[in-house]
Amino acid sequence: MPKQNTKQNSTEKPENGADKEVPQPPPFQRKLQIGPVQLIGIPLLAILPILALFGIFDSGMATAHAANDELALQVDYISHYRYTMRDTMTVAVTNLSKQAPATINVAFDRDYLAHFSEINFVPAAEQITDEVYVVEVAGMESGETRLVKLELLGEGYWTQEGTISASLFDGKPVTVTVSTTTYP
Repeated sequence: MPKQNTKQNSTEKPENGADKEVPQPPPFQRKLQIGPVQLIGIPLLAILPILALFGIFDSGMATAHAANDELALQVDYISHYRYTMRDTMTVAVTNLSKQAPATINVAFDRDYLAHFSEINFVPAAEQITDEVYVVEVAGMESGETRLVKLELLGEGYWTQEGTISASLFDGKPVTVTVSTTTYP
């Protein structure tokens, strides 16, 4: 015996024959509900593309100078850039003393460089301690300027500060402070 279809066909009218309509929802006032955190977050999200258009998140260079009676030091470094970007820092050391030939030690703060990876010194670092990397620049004549270059890859977020100093063997060091901000 075939099964009887107990479901009503959707096109059929109800058994009682009344034509019933689906009830309408009650009227309500639509209003936008924004929490306090959203009030802060929405403008921040809106301002980020505007800042990017003005180049705020691009890389930027800065220069720091320092000198004494024996040495002059100029550091051209990246002041702000993006995570995992590769860039170069250039340190120019000038022998102002009458001592010739002179050996000058250029020391880079290890805490500052710890926020970077794939660090390459040219010329190579001669000495590495817990506090500094030391590059030795030998045979400098009076008035001569030599360059020490570093290639760096940004690894640590936000702002890192450190010092770079140069000194003759028994002389007073010349120190500059550098600061780099790395954006995510």
